[in-house]
Amino acid sequence: MIPRLEDMSFGTRFVLTIVIVIIVLLALSIVGFLTGGWEAESEPRQGCVDERTRDEIRELTLSAIDNGFQNHIALLFDVWVKDPHEQPKRATNGMQANISAYLRARHNAMDWNPTPC
Repeated sequence: MIPRLEDMSFGTRFVLTIVIVIIVLLALSIVGFLTGGWEAESEPRQGCVDERTRDEIRELTLSAIDNGFQNHIALLFDVWVKDPHEQPKRATNGMQANISAYLRARHNAMDWNPTPC
């Protein structure tokens, strides 16, 4: 005979809930594993790209990175004007983060070499 939920103590209900959650998570994990959902891709899928298209994409990417860098500088200045609290330290920290991200993004854009056609 299965006891009714109302007759169980709090501790028993808590343990039962944990067991049910673990069983559901285990079932989902097994389904994910068997369907290949856990397979990690080392690189995003992309088709082959001819040299001209690669260079165009790289130039567009570099242009967008330049625009993002300039927009962030403008935003830093805008914040400085609106909220002078702890300035220029806050603007300097923002600028250093901006420069670091800019250099990493340019480096990644220059290193991007898709499969040639």
